[in-house]
Amino acid sequence: MNFLTLVRHGETDFNRQGRLQGQTNTPLNRDGQQQAQRVAEVLKSQTFDGLWSSPLDRALNTAITINEHHQLPIQTMEVLIERSFGTFEGLPVAQLRAHEPDDMESLQDFVIPGGESIAQLQQRARELADRIRAEPNEHLLIVGHAGLFRPVIGALLNWPMDRWFHLAQHNTCLNSFRFDEDGQVVAYQLNDHQHCL
Repeated sequence: MNFLTLVRHGETDFNRQGRLQGQTNTPLNRDGQQQAQRVAEVLKSQTFDGLWSSPLDRALNTAITINEHHQLPIQTMEVLIERSFGTFEGLPVAQLRAHEPDDMESLQDFVIPGGESIAQLQQRARELADRIRAEPNEHLLIVGHAGLFRPVIGALLNWPMDRWFHLAQHNTCLNSFRFDEDGQVVAYQLNDHQHCL
């Protein structure tokens, strides 16, 4: 692996309304479809030799739009699905925040009823980061979700939780990384969403 690009999916009505989506299969709204077209234009001149996507419609349809310029087989992977927010899915984000512990150590082990704890999410993210590092692709493109991308970025860059947890991830933002021969990962784009401004 030499290069990696992570793209968050386009906007959904849940995003606009500030509601937790998690693994609920919400579609792109009209603005989300336009965002997908804009990020596709930004990426059309780049060469990718692998394309992975979350199977959820909002990510997969973003990947399909981007792929119109690349014609790669899209590999959908369950490991790329968004964090499960259990009984909080569909509710305002503020309701979950009101129940979460204030300190990072307690937050890591906080279990959402029917959902995925931060510790479980981090384990999934670390395994995904290891899989990414082992990929033979020259430039891998992954389309997915903010809730998973934050800890994946943390795992790739060896960031502590308090650094990656609040990392902004706007709809269709670009996160780009270079993998050096010595194993170091360098981020040269994080949350780049200029194409949507």
